[in-house]
Amino acid sequence: MYREEETAADRLDISGERREVRRSGLARFARYFFFRLLALFLAVVVAIYLLVLISNLGGYLDEIVEAQIWESIGYHMLEHRDRMIDWTAEERMEYQQQMAEAMMRGRGLHQPFLLRSFYYLRDAVTLDLGRARSMRTLRGDNHVRAIIRERLPPTLQLMLSYLVLSLLMTLVISLYLTRSHGSLFDRFVILLAPSSAAPPWFYGMFFIIIFAATLGWLPYGGIMDHPVPENRFFYFISYLRHLLLPVLSLFVSSFFIRIYNLRTFFMIYAREEYVDFARAKGLPEKTIEVKHILRPTLPPVITNFALELITLWMGSIILEQIFDWPGLGQMLFHAAHRFDTALLIGSQVIYAYMLAVTVFLLDLSYAILDPRIKMNNNSKNNY
Repeated sequence: MYREEETAADRLDISGERREVRRSGLARFARYFFFRLLALFLAVVVAIYLLVLISNLGGYLDEIVEAQIWESIGYHMLEHRDRMIDWTAEERMEYQQQMAEAMMRGRGLHQPFLLRSFYYLRDAVTLDLGRARSMRTLRGDNHVRAIIRERLPPTLQLMLSYLVLSLLMTLVISLYLTRSHGSLFDRFVILLAPSSAAPPWFYGMFFIIIFAATLGWLPYGGIMDHPVPENRFFYFISYLRHLLLPVLSLFVSSFFIRIYNLRTFFMIYAREEYVDFARAKGLPEKTIEVKHILRPTLPPVITNFALELITLWMGSIILEQIFDWPGLGQMLFHAAHRFDTALLIGSQVIYAYMLAVTVFLLDLSYAILDPRIKMNNNSKNNY
């Protein structure tokens, strides 16, 4: 009886210790990611401030502020034109000049640039970059923040669709080629690996010629049919039809070289001693592939995919222009073509934010996928 009571007490102590370890682990997890997120935000602020300093070497930010001031003066003169109908041209010019001087002093243009740079930094961090000169939203708003807010979702949908499709397909096929090394399909993939040297927009033009112009199966571009389908199902189908060719262009441009890289990577891990030991124990081949080959390689694999996604975000300008995809790439193309400084600076700021979010998600995936990563501040292996 005494032994049974002692065993039950020991079990309660063990369960209590496990709960305490779990709580302390969650606390370390939350503390690590809080400071990691804070560090990334500070890095973004420093990067944006450098962008502010570089942009104003040519007076670009001052030009944006002055353009905003004169635009607001123009709206003011238009709203009060009935009161100024008897004014002479000289009186109107003098009135505009007085308003401009007062507003410029209010915006701090009379102050040294070093002080004004922090005001510009605040506006850039909050994407309060005034109005674009050459672009508006579908509702007619030309504020930079509203344009970016409208253009960001299509780019994210395009890139994330490509990421999910590419990640799943390449992992499955690479693991298969690891088992069938030297087969005809394996040699075929190696033979076509140099085809990934062509950029996505190159394949996009061919797909438009084949599937849109010749076969007529898919639309040339855009994001939705016109008129827009009212039924939700047909709306979704229309969106998928327009999304297919851009995603396929991104997928084909990196498919063979990525499979070749992952296949080589998996083959190196497949020769490790712990994999041979797992085979000697009689474990199924599927279990060995998932737990002993794929699991240890997931962090570097996801890192490569995420870094490629960042590159595509910044390099999707031509692809979105070819497919008339209303995303950030097309916005940046129009802004550069018309030298719309406010949009150009806003796009670089949003790219800095997207880079920081990607790095943060990478850290989160490392902690989930790789148990070797420790988040204890006292650990020497701390990331």
